[in-house]
Amino acid sequence: SKLYFSLKSARFQLGLLYCKIYNNTFSSNTAYGGSYGGGIYSYFPDNTLISNNHFFYNQAYQGGAVYSYRYSINFIKNDCLYNKAYYGGALLLYNSTGTLKQNFIVSNSSSFNGGGIFLHYYSSPSFYYNYICKNTSSTIKNLWTSMYPDFYKGGGVYINDHSSPSFHYDTVSTNKYVGLYKSDTECYPTVYSITNLGNASGNRNF
Repeated sequence: SKLYFSLKSARFQLGLLYCKIYNNTFSSNTAYGGSYGGGIYSYFPDNTLISNNHFFYNQAYQGGAVYSYRYSINFIKNDCLYNKAYYGGALLLYNSTGTLKQNFIVSNSSSFNGGGIFLHYYSSPSFYYNYICKNTSSTIKNLWTSMYPDFYKGGGVYINDHSSPSFHYDTVSTNKYVGLYKSDTECYPTVYSITNLGNASGNRNF
């Protein structure tokens, strides 16, 4: 803990273990080969705790700050600002569960979906008291995004491919485009109580 990671080509990779990552700063990193997780790439570990960290100006193809692959993520009291990716400006969860609680996810961006967070392939985490604001999806607009409007939605959270998250007392506001967006009928998000205001193109589509 209490480390500062700032590398031009970085990947802090976790696999097949339980660990705690807390009180660190991940700044200005780029995922190795431009692929997954600009700050952390979590691959198959279970119940890993990522808490009280700062993620600034990281970038990747998927998951600008953190990419989680098939595990239970406990992402608590982290700051994610100014990270960017093609998908999932701050976080991308692939077939992951767990808890995201009291995080500050602000001013991140994606070229396509999920300016703040992208939930993909049976990802069903629980959200509690997160502040997800001022994130932007679709920083690139071209013929492709015009033909397929789903490709630039979910400024706050993009919910895709059988994912079913739950939201409890989160603030999702002033994101572009659409605060909470589910991409298909096979996604079953549940909203218990959120503040969802001022998102461009709509607050949510479910």
